[in-house]
Amino acid sequence: MNDVSHYAELAPATGRYTAEYEGQRIADTIQAVHLLETYHGKTMKPVLYVPPQDVNIKSLREMSNKTFCPIKGEANYYSLQTPEYSLDQVAWSYLTPMAPLEPITGYLAFYLDKITLTHHD
Repeated sequence: MNDVSHYAELAPATGRYTAEYEGQRIADTIQAVHLLETYHGKTMKPVLYVPPQDVNIKSLREMSNKTFCPIKGEANYYSLQTPEYSLDQVAWSYLTPMAPLEPITGYLAFYLDKITLTHHD
């Protein structure tokens, strides 16, 4: 659901992307997409969404908190869990996104203040 005050669309991301925390590879993909969003006339920074098959999902744990966006739907949040550390809220995902964003169903996006995302040309 897009309206004049809140709009979102998907665009293919080119190249390879990796997501890491302290040298631990969390994701490696060439199939990511960018979510481009405008909210009340402000263009937001594009957000990279990574398909679940390209994420080391065994290191992530779903958290109980959820939020709702009127054009994307309900967001689920994930923590990073390893034997060495636990880091809350490193990623989020829309398991049932609203139209026309269904293509990102289950894809994960990472908080860039916690996870290092690198674009490899």
